[in-house]
Amino acid sequence: MTFAELVESYASYRSACGMKERPMQDVRYFFNACVRKFDRSKYLTQEMVDWWWEKRVNEIAVTYRSRLNKVRPFLQYIKLRMDLTDLIIPRMPPYVESNSIPHYFTKSELRNFFKACDEIKNYKTLEQKLRKMEVPVIFRLLYSSGMRCVEGRLLDRDEVILTTGVVRITKTKGYRERIIVLHETMREIMSMYDEAMNSLIPDRHVFFPDIHDDYRKDKWLDAQFRECWYKYNKVTAYPRELRHQYAIENINSWPNHEYETNENLVSLKNSMGHSKVSRTLGYYALVPQYGGIIESKSGNTFEEVIPLMP
Repeated sequence: MTFAELVESYASYRSACGMKERPMQDVRYFFNACVRKFDRSKYLTQEMVDWWWEKRVNEIAVTYRSRLNKVRPFLQYIKLRMDLTDLIIPRMPPYVESNSIPHYFTKSELRNFFKACDEIKNYKTLEQKLRKMEVPVIFRLLYSSGMRCVEGRLLDRDEVILTTGVVRITKTKGYRERIIVLHETMREIMSMYDEAMNSLIPDRHVFFPDIHDDYRKDKWLDAQFRECWYKYNKVTAYPRELRHQYAIENINSWPNHEYETNENLVSLKNSMGHSKVSRTLGYYALVPQYGGIIESKSGNTFEEVIPLMP
């Protein structure tokens, strides 16, 4: 089979299994890159695979592993299903823990940031009007709900039930779809936003659309955050850290009762869409109050419970 036929066979297999379409974009990117690099060769070769496994200049470890992880399932599929016994899938590079500590937003920094969001001017073009309306709402949503940036960007209108504040998050990391409930103040804000947005894009499909009623890009969200954040703040911060702030503020608000902490931890884990409780436990290391409590109760097993942080 040709390289293109292998890709389409894998796409059909994923579709039949009910898997998400998003990973196929990365497989097709791999296919197109190989075709350009190797003079439009029609067949997948070991040389292509080895070339893809080479670490690029200035490519950080996390990005490198992510790039390989997106193609590896495709290679495993064709090796097993297409009897490509000569194909060798190189080993994955070792996992490297991130040494970065998420920024903890002060109340002053958050006030400055949302003030800048609200001060965006409403110009005449449709794109400028959409930006004026969307930016203050989407960042308040990320901060108040703990949603990932991608989850906010890819939110469909029919996934938000504004009468109850229930939000279905379907386009998320992996296959862990979930339901969250908005705080009443956030529900009111999103209701007013939705009503105003109807006058600009009636019957839209996307909750935070561009002028074509398509999803906003990751670069767009980053650009809006930088412009608003650095208007009044000087320290470095990123939009994804609003999610970390949600976790830390929740933990800080919990009472110091062991049974209540356990229940709240499970609720926070489900709310944030973590696959394991250990993912949520990582935030305890950033909250001195609870780090000490857990260490006093767990003794020598503390480091097994709380992931090591720099």
